[in-house]
Amino acid sequence: MCITRPPEESLMSIAREVFGCGSSNQTFENTNQQFITASSEGNARAGSKSSIRGLGPFPLHTDCAYSDPPPRYVLLRSVGGRPSCPTTILLFEKLEISEQLRQDLSSGLWICSNKRHSRICSVINPGFVIWDTDCMRPADKIAKRASQELDEKLGNATVVEHRWNDESSVLIIDNWRVLHGRGTARYSEGRVLERILL
Repeated sequence: MCITRPPEESLMSIAREVFGCGSSNQTFENTNQQFITASSEGNARAGSKSSIRGLGPFPLHTDCAYSDPPPRYVLLRSVGGRPSCPTTILLFEKLEISEQLRQDLSSGLWICSNKRHSRICSVINPGFVIWDTDCMRPADKIAKRASQELDEKLGNATVVEHRWNDESSVLIIDNWRVLHGRGTARYSEGRVLERILL
């Protein structure tokens, strides 16, 4: 979902408006607000996607897949640099996967880890989907088979591109149902996106 808000309005206040009505501020106590810069591997923050992928494209993934559960929503807004690099989006349900693959993604086991967290998980879980080839590794035969097939499906999927041409646009991603990625940033080095995870 994309909404339009004045660029001078804080992303946190937009998050409160969209998700905080009628609830306590508890929703926002553990909110993770970051500024994400398109960088080469050598200039990137350690452990970030840019430290792995550099200015190349980011494959479709779930933000913070290593968390249990991952954040439900991701809010993104362009706040500087060269914003020509698009964000790619795919609703997982749009993938035409077989019943066998769906079963394998539910029952197969993956090791999901970053520098601080490590756990065993499945791709399809009750209530949400997680996928990130940068932090998930197949842990059994079912997962190995399913990983290869899902990678092929994602590689051939038709994605929606959100281009950051309008500084008033705010992209809201349901991180439990929608995978997102990035096109090449080779001509967008220094592009900065503000991100809030809820």
